[in-house]
Amino acid sequence: MKGRLPDQYLDALRQVVSDEDNSIFATCKFMADSWVELSLVLIKSKAEEEGWTEQEAPRKTHAWFIETCAAECGMHPTSMYDRMRVGRNVVHRNYHLGKWSNLAYGHWCALMRNIEQDEQGIIPEAVLLDRLDWVSQVADENQGQPPSVRDIQSQFRQNGEKKEWELYWNAVVRNAKQIVKIDGSVPARVNQIAEWLLSSAGVGSTGGGPTK
Repeated sequence: MKGRLPDQYLDALRQVVSDEDNSIFATCKFMADSWVELSLVLIKSKAEEEGWTEQEAPRKTHAWFIETCAAECGMHPTSMYDRMRVGRNVVHRNYHLGKWSNLAYGHWCALMRNIEQDEQGIIPEAVLLDRLDWVSQVADENQGQPPSVRDIQSQFRQNGEKKEWELYWNAVVRNAKQIVKIDGSVPARVNQIAEWLLSSAGVGSTGGGPTK
């Protein structure tokens, strides 16, 4: 398993992703189930391979797993992170069925922006339920029509865990991390600016978050 995920697993992942037109929630479930099943073995294997400490190995292995899956499917890492987040917080809790089955995948992604979560992307159920109460209130006022994705984004950009400027700053840091990972084609000055920004923010190019 060193260095890559098993071919059999990747073939199954690609098959699920190729059928997303029928149900993107299937990919979400597949990713969340896969991490539950493979995480212990992957964390141990990657820690030994990379020399990661016991404390940092779960976070770094989790990032490696999602980004590897994304690359193998030709998908942007952020898109795969979203599928994992929806899988573990929505599909595993069966929120996409029943009362909130009229919410599309994009609604769920928007609902989980600017929200408290742990390093594995787990959102406290009470926090998500509080946001769903707001969705229900809006739907009641609009003959059952839920708020749009844009309305949800606007609501929780202003009323989420972080201030609006923090959201934009975190996006700057994420983009800088992506720049320094690109091999060869980035102008030296741009790469230097990205590295300086990350250093000034108190984060490295492979992990951590901006200093407050």
